[in-house]
Amino acid sequence: MRGNHEKHGILLDEHTETARADVADCKEGQLLKPQRRPIASASTRVRRRWAVHEIQWMALTVLTALVCFKFYCSALLSPWSAVWAGACVFLGTRIYRQALRLRTILRGRGRPRPSVLIRETNNVSSFISVFIFMGLLAAVAIPKFADLVRVGTEGATKGNLGAIRSALSIYYGDTEGNYPSHLDALLVGGKYLSQIPQAKPERWHSDSNHVVLGSSPTDVGGWLYDPKTGTLLVNCTHEDRRGNVWTSY
Repeated sequence: MRGNHEKHGILLDEHTETARADVADCKEGQLLKPQRRPIASASTRVRRRWAVHEIQWMALTVLTALVCFKFYCSALLSPWSAVWAGACVFLGTRIYRQALRLRTILRGRGRPRPSVLIRETNNVSSFISVFIFMGLLAAVAIPKFADLVRVGTEGATKGNLGAIRSALSIYYGDTEGNYPSHLDALLVGGKYLSQIPQAKPERWHSDSNHVVLGSSPTDVGGWLYDPKTGTLLVNCTHEDRRGNVWTSY
């Protein structure tokens, strides 16, 4: 019996030494393995999202100021500037509130579930990023469109000015050197004009075919007509897109 106990004791000692050697090998293997990069904690992710929201809020504020200033200077499509400003105020408020919430969490005053918080911030960030991209696209495209509209309105005004002057020349020839006392005389019978065209000094006055009699511009829009000399001008003392005064045409 004693021999069997000694035999079993030797076997147990051998197994113990083998197990210890295996544990040592495992520890050495773990030390030799490359260390994995630690996963960012929820606090770190919240901090990153808070920084992103702060940057988005500042970018949206600057973009709003630039677009509104552009619309204010061009005085074109002012309702669109109001709509854009309202949308920016709404989204800016959302971003600011979300940033305050994240800041509160970082200070330890709130304990939401990290997965829910990160999902909410991801949704808001994606929506705001798309909106800012669309705003930048609009800031580039709308001024180009505004310039095209200005070119069209200025061309229409100059064309209408030429049409009325041509009708005055024909009337002058038919009446043997007399100009009409008023442009309404050109509408009689529809021989010269079917209607008085509108003057469109865009940015400065509304479209109007109102005729002011005299030789001195009153800058109220419409037309300025002098029946003594037959002179017809655009009744606007402002400059057009090229920097020329409207009364110089």
